[in-house]
Amino acid sequence: MINLLKDKYLTPVEVKITSKTGSSLALVLYLQARDSLRLRTTESVTQAKKLFEQSLALDSEYANAKVGLAQTFLLLAKNAGSLGVIDTDIATRLARQNLTTVMSRYPELPDVHATMGRTLAFELEHEKALPFYDQAILLNPNYATAYIWKYISLKALQKKQAAYETLQKAYELDPAYLLVLYNYGRYQYELGNTEEARKLYGEILELHPESPLTHRGLAEIAFSQGNFVETAIQWKKALEKSPQSKSYRTSLIN
Repeated sequence: MINLLKDKYLTPVEVKITSKTGSSLALVLYLQARDSLRLRTTESVTQAKKLFEQSLALDSEYANAKVGLAQTFLLLAKNAGSLGVIDTDIATRLARQNLTTVMSRYPELPDVHATMGRTLAFELEHEKALPFYDQAILLNPNYATAYIWKYISLKALQKKQAAYETLQKAYELDPAYLLVLYNYGRYQYELGNTEEARKLYGEILELHPESPLTHRGLAEIAFSQGNFVETAIQWKKALEKSPQSKSYRTSLIN
């Protein structure tokens, strides 16, 4: 059972990293939580949070589950582009509580450095976040999520060329990854390459049909073109895939 879950959800690097618990059930719950986290809906992230907490109830020192729990707090924070159910200050404080101990005990974990960088980004400390992303990438050069988060911070800092190169690297590493496809699609949209953006959003729908990110992207395109009927249709579809999302509901109403 555990080996099947590892083969399905983790890369070889991640398999090595997840060996730091003596509880097989804690590992199973962790793997299930990682699977839930991939979809990026309010419901799936909330479910991942519960699973990480259950994993930690079995092994309170399980570093990977602590980092995963920290990521759920950030994803559930109320800020632009988030899933929006936890106050951002509270979310970042809870994330730090889980990350600080792991950072001191397991500095070899790429995930803890990347997630600390993301926490700083949520606090608008994008410049301070960059070294954490770089350390995560140094520890795991194939870590596409770290590249995506670094891209977001570089973009916020108006470092356009560096941001583009980082996004390109993420796309080269994992062109089927949900976050890579969405961010690359949105980058193309911002350049005015609408058809390329549509194509990338279409790939999300094909590869990750339960994700609302295709509809979120298409809604943005429709709105920019003044097609408000299509905008509402796409936000409605996004909300159907994540009914608890306050940001999707607000976008549909507005």
